[in-house]
Amino acid sequence: MTISILVEPTPIGFCATTGGPLNMSAEAASAAEAVKALHEKISRRLEHGAILLDHSVQAPRPPIPVLSLAENPLFDAWLAAVETYRAEREKLEGSVACEAE
Repeated sequence: MTISILVEPTPIGFCATTGGPLNMSAEAASAAEAVKALHEKISRRLEHGAILLDHSVQAPRPPIPVLSLAENPLFDAWLAAVETYRAEREKLEGSVACEAE
């Protein structure tokens, strides 16, 4: 298991802090000492019966079904609109290029 630890300087040295569910911290003169002290606190807590579990939760289904682009009923109309726009832009850019010559 991996636990994220934030180590930051304080007026007296360094503070190592974990987030939830542990919500623990330790201070020491150096960053390494602060992490070591925090590790010892976590170990003592686990030795006294605390249990850390990795629990996977299935994400809820989105309220709007997610479809691949090809399955989307609007895809064909969108693709036709893009092709029409591209053809119009190419024609316009071609006529502007001819006028410039």
